Amino acid sequence: MRTYTLELPGKRLKMKRIGVNNPVRAVIAALFLLLVAAGIAWWVADMGKAIYADYKIGQAYHAIDADIKGECKTRKAIFTGCKATIRHDGHTVEKTFAFFDFSSGDYTVTAIAANDNPANITLDIAVDKIMNRAVFALMFLAAVLLCLWLAFYGLLITLPRSRALLAGLNRKDAQPWQLTEIEANQKGDKIVSYLAELNDKPTKISLNFGKASPWIVGDHDGNPLLLAFAPKDGDGAPVPFDDQLKSIGGLNKSERRALIEQIKNAVLTD
Repeated sequence: MRTYTLELPGKRLKMKRIGVNNPVRAVIAALFLLLVAAGIAWWVADMGKAIYADYKIGQAYHAIDADIKGECKTRKAIFTGCKATIRHDGHTVEKTFAFFDFSSGDYTVTAIAANDNPANITLDIAVDKIMNRAVFALMFLAAVLLCLWLAFYGLLITLPRSRALLAGLNRKDAQPWQLTEIEANQKGDKIVSYLAELNDKPTKISLNFGKASPWIVGDHDGNPLLLAFAPKDGDGAPVPFDDQLKSIGGLNKSERRALIEQIKNAVLTD
């Protein structure tokens, strides 16, 4: 890849982030994912308890004459949620459950009670849809596992990689930086990653520039070429930056504008 001739300000600069994947945001994102996982896990646990309770009733039950008030609503053609209040012999039971269903039309339900304990009351449809409800719960359990994986991947893999790259570039003896190019990978119109040498191994580095735009200077074999700063001594991997230089600390407004113009001219000249 090409390198460009550039005269940086005579001061120490600091690359603050790689896209928006900086250490602070990585920790915040991980904490958010852990909170989401905890919330979904609590809901799945509650759902599992209800499914198991209805499963036990379904082993041996009888129909009862009870007052049932509630409804089942189908959303997106396949997701059905039911909410009902069952009153029988002074007992009131609130039932809320969901399942997949490709059928249409109204549901006819009957209240049932366990033979061994008539106080355990549910609806026949809740028992009939046990396996369906279990699959529904497992889907959300998978979402919990995905959130946990993303959280720990961000903390244990993405964050250390980001810190290592930034530390290598922000060393005092790595400045003044060299302006160079890197080849990035994209999905659709979004630039998602690039390969950097970490510990002498090609390592995939995730990129997310958010509302900012990477500085694109061309393409290579269909992949975009981005501008990046690399350590002057070559001891460290290059780090891409946005086209407004907002990811670079140590520049005042006039210096930032001047450096943007200098980079534009360097790219056009070379």
